[in-house]
Amino acid sequence: MKKNKKSPYLTGFSQMDEQHDGILQIIDILVQQLADEEPLNQCLESCTTLINALRQHYDDEERFMLKSFYPDTEGHIGQHMTYLNHFSKLVNLIQTSHYALALSTLKFMRSWILDHMNDADKKYADFIHHQSA
Repeated sequence: MKKNKKSPYLTGFSQMDEQHDGILQIIDILVQQLADEEPLNQCLESCTTLINALRQHYDDEERFMLKSFYPDTEGHIGQHMTYLNHFSKLVNLIQTSHYALALSTLKFMRSWILDHMNDADKKYADFIHHQSA
């Protein structure tokens, strides 16, 4: 898979790249819902969808790294756990109707996730591609 300007976080593994796209789309939907102050149940539903997508992606990615004997798997898993904890805290902000704080937190977390995709995910992808060569 070729990298392009629209998707700088591509790893070259279609399953991971599709999951990255899906996660970012869900985040963007939730950002818009919070900005529009949509009903609580809709925002919480999007949060649940996002957390489930993250868990599935992280499980798939972690299995992939373990299977490939990626040397920083433990550190990468630690980052995943941190992200999931912060997204769980975001749910609490939404449940207590702190939409403005939830929105600014989510925007920060979106950039944090992108940084992770562009750095940590690229490192494991490069490692695995190098092993396969």
